[in-house]
Amino acid sequence: MAGAWTEERKQKARERILKNKPWEKSTGPRTVEGKRASCLNALKHGNRSELLLSRIRHILMLNEITVDMQVNAIMFCEQNALTNEVIKKLNKNKEVETPPPV
Repeated sequence: MAGAWTEERKQKARERILKNKPWEKSTGPRTVEGKRASCLNALKHGNRSELLLSRIRHILMLNEITVDMQVNAIMFCEQNALTNEVIKKLNKNKEVETPPPV
């Protein structure tokens, strides 16, 4: 695989990073304008926008409602099946216990 990182490649990258120490050169924004601009970086692509987050919350809520409805439907079907079994047994018992007409 062309993009696979071999152990040798990882080691060379590790050595290069430790030699250059990019974390010591990184300063981040210094001016108020730069700080203001950088705080909006996550919003450029929309992955952290309030609109997207509210839509995700809405979808999760709908999913939860759907799951609840499915569980309720399954329970209803099971209860109906049990009710039908009880009715069948009661009807069988009625047939057996009913005295013949005179």
